[in-house]
Amino acid sequence: MGSEPEFEIFPLADMLERYGKENLESLLSSYKAARDSATEAFLRHKAIEMELRDLCRTYLAVSNDPRILGFVSIGIKCLSVPERNQLSGKVLKSMNIETGSGVAQSYLLGQLSRSEDSPKGLGHELLDVAFEKLDAAKRLVGCRMVRLDCHDDLIPYYQAHGFRLITKNAEGTLNQMMAFVQSRSAKQEVTSSRGEDATGITNRMYGTIRVPAGTPYIHQTLGQDPFGPCVWIPNPHTRKSVGHFFSIKAEI
Repeated sequence: MGSEPEFEIFPLADMLERYGKENLESLLSSYKAARDSATEAFLRHKAIEMELRDLCRTYLAVSNDPRILGFVSIGIKCLSVPERNQLSGKVLKSMNIETGSGVAQSYLLGQLSRSEDSPKGLGHELLDVAFEKLDAAKRLVGCRMVRLDCHDDLIPYYQAHGFRLITKNAEGTLNQMMAFVQSRSAKQEVTSSRGEDATGITNRMYGTIRVPAGTPYIHQTLGQDPFGPCVWIPNPHTRKSVGHFFSIKAEI
């Protein structure tokens, strides 16, 4: 069994500068998506034009050969949030939805694709790249949300990466999903606080670790957690018991 191909991720704009349009078109035309012919057609026929027109930015996973192993495209597209949706009131309030129009400013995760011979976990790594770029854009110009449209079978995949289901699109063919923009590799030193939390429980100390956005959690019953299901483990910096001082551990 052969080893997985080594690769680097490059902006499409850099590849254009390096290879020239004609040579890059030839390279992109050889791309074969693992599952979605629409993403394959985008990369072959639309990616360069949309890059040059500043309609989106595409990032390519390129092997040493070179071959295209996968890509992700991000852009800007506002979201019209219908009154009937599957989001909580807390999430809706944080989306900065314009009163009256029901429209929220949003980035767009337009394309995410990997090739048939891509290494395991490439999709996750491409999403990391997308969120890093979106987080940088948020810091420069604002906008805290990213949206996408996907087929039914991809809902669990994107939910595992932090996206929430909103509703079906107007045609009923795709599912609209959203996530809040945050760097998925961001880390933060263990901090603690004492006082009353959202459940009204007092005098509890928490050691918290910020983990990559979208990391799935498993529920372990240790009282009602205001932030939803998670795994609680003893904080490595203290010998306090789990019931009094604990931190969040992510299953990555």
